[in-house]
Amino acid sequence: MKYKSRATTSAGTKTGIILSCAIALTLTGCGGMALASSQGVPGANGRDSSAAGGEPLAGYMAEELDRIQLAQDTLRLTCIADNGFPELRRFIPKDRVTSRTREQITYNPDDIFFESEADARNRGFGRSIPARPDKVIPHEKTYEGVSETCAKLAWEQLDKDAFQTFLEYQQIGYGMHSSSAAVAVPAAEKVGPALLKCLQDRGAPVTAGNEFFGMSLNVKRGSLERPEEGGPSPKKTSGIEIIPGIPENRYIPTPEESDLAASVYSCSRSAGVRDEHKRIMTAPERDAYAANKDKLNELEPDVRRLSDTATTLLKQ
Repeated sequence: MKYKSRATTSAGTKTGIILSCAIALTLTGCGGMALASSQGVPGANGRDSSAAGGEPLAGYMAEELDRIQLAQDTLRLTCIADNGFPELRRFIPKDRVTSRTREQITYNPDDIFFESEADARNRGFGRSIPARPDKVIPHEKTYEGVSETCAKLAWEQLDKDAFQTFLEYQQIGYGMHSSSAAVAVPAAEKVGPALLKCLQDRGAPVTAGNEFFGMSLNVKRGSLERPEEGGPSPKKTSGIEIIPGIPENRYIPTPEESDLAASVYSCSRSAGVRDEHKRIMTAPERDAYAANKDKLNELEPDVRRLSDTATTLLKQ
């Protein structure tokens, strides 16, 4: 099969595209995957943690890896669309967001203790179901081969060792971030009593328990806006089928739940809970970064070079 070239480098290398299955652990096709840009990749550019507000993984080159992922998604989908599957053109990323991995690997107390009183009242203690993007179900036998070839061409466009460099650096990043999981329970046990006391002193309806940071939340809880949806099932048996996505299903707290959430936000600040919880949760990440710094520094020039190449490809 002759593959069309969306653009060429000065050396005339055909443009390809990365295969991004979750965190791109393989080079094979992803039948039925959501084809929006995954951009799930952590980055290190010699920045010291202290240079960016003291975040333990501030030196990690998250934005650079996101840029590589973005270029790969764009090129892969363009390649597939140009080679017999034009339906995929609609999934080519239109934005240039390179902050997703940074957000994923950075501990944010707002996720737990809320960003503001308004945020607390709006979210409560439930969990909204994120929107699910459209996805592609390929019923065409040739799709997998086209997808594999386009993925391989993409990595070759960046560098012969691009995939291995990308994957190695990415795995280090996620490994460092996941190190905090081991202290999640001790962190909650450490800050829970102070949070409980502050809330009880304010007359909030909480008692000792095991629902939230060592306490029970004695309020009526809210519900999702609508019943959970499984999404439509495939209907075709040939060609390319687009399965429509599902909008966000937002959690709506009760008024009393909103009031309690607002009290949690306030107490997390006044009782020092936020800062202490962050200190405990980020300590393992800080240690992991120090342990991996030599390897990160070794990979840094290659990651930066790949990011620069990705930037050039995105401009073509």
